[in-house]
Amino acid sequence: MKDQIIKWIEKYWKACIAAALTLSLCICVGFQLGGHDAGSETADASAEVKDNSSGEEENDSSAEAGTEEEKAGDTLDADTSSEAENEDASAGSGKDAEDSDQEKGTEESGMKKDAEDSDEEKDTEESAKDQESSDADKEQEKDGQSTTADKSDSKDSSQKKNDSGEKETSSKVPTNYQIKGVPHIYQMSEYPTGCESVSTVCALNYAGMDITVNDFIDNYLEMDNLYTDSDGKTKGPGLDVAFVGNPYSSNGCGCWAGAITKALYRMGLPKGYYLQNLNGVSLDDLCAEYISQDIPVIFWATGGMEISEGSMTWTNERTGETVEFKTSEHCLVLTGYDEDGYYFSDPMDYDESSYYSKDAVEKAHAYQGQQALAIVPEES
Repeated sequence: MKDQIIKWIEKYWKACIAAALTLSLCICVGFQLGGHDAGSETADASAEVKDNSSGEEENDSSAEAGTEEEKAGDTLDADTSSEAENEDASAGSGKDAEDSDQEKGTEESGMKKDAEDSDEEKDTEESAKDQESSDADKEQEKDGQSTTADKSDSKDSSQKKNDSGEKETSSKVPTNYQIKGVPHIYQMSEYPTGCESVSTVCALNYAGMDITVNDFIDNYLEMDNLYTDSDGKTKGPGLDVAFVGNPYSSNGCGCWAGAITKALYRMGLPKGYYLQNLNGVSLDDLCAEYISQDIPVIFWATGGMEISEGSMTWTNERTGETVEFKTSEHCLVLTGYDEDGYYFSDPMDYDESSYYSKDAVEKAHAYQGQQALAIVPEES
């Protein structure tokens, strides 16, 4: 741009000087032509004068032209300088504006990049958090599975009783199972009506306690007889309180789970065991929670799992309520089961293991009020 301005000044400066010289010459010629009419002397004088004048004028013109040239040059220089300054200023302003725009663009680009970087960082952080959350969820899931497995193993290895007497067990209950090594005692030769005591001693022996049926009956079992009062009413104890009659006699009656519970607490359970009342617990639960865990159950049903309508009644001497004793009552030890029936150590049977159909056992057990007891290891 500056080169163009300098070329322009050089071009027009010369033209201005040429124009000024031409104008001066024209003026001189005009004066000479006008002086010829006044005579030769005058002409000579005029010529001389004019020559002098012309010389002076020429000098003046030259000086004037020089001055004008200087002025023109100064003007051109000023204009050029002004234009150059303006152009420089404009260029500078433009450049500054361009630089400002570039800076703004750079700034905006930087801000945009920072924002993008920030978004990327946020995305990265969120992704990391999601990954951590996912890992934590997986870890928790693994921990939950591990805990569930531990609980399952714990349930498999030992049972825990709840308030109702039922126990938590593994869901994998075998479809058939029979406890091995449960002692069997035949009652008919010595204890014709003492099935409750015989079955209890079998369970105690299985738990490791060395006690005989005679010891149990003579020292711990409460027994009482029926009698007739002055009004002719037959009275006696409740079946949960004592054995009614004599278990050594064929004329004895029997007792319920409550009387056996009293005898066991009076005697004291084997070390490391507790007594669990299982009255009202279904056979399915008894098998799943106790039999499959090698815990035999003292079980009330009927002789031969046959239901007889015969019964005896009397008045409870303490409460005045009527007591009914169903003469087919029998107590035995539940030791196993399969899909069709149940295995028992039955004191009325010579064989160590007796088997009865599922339907017959369930009905006989319900007929006697679904009574049952278990001597359970404390670690179960």
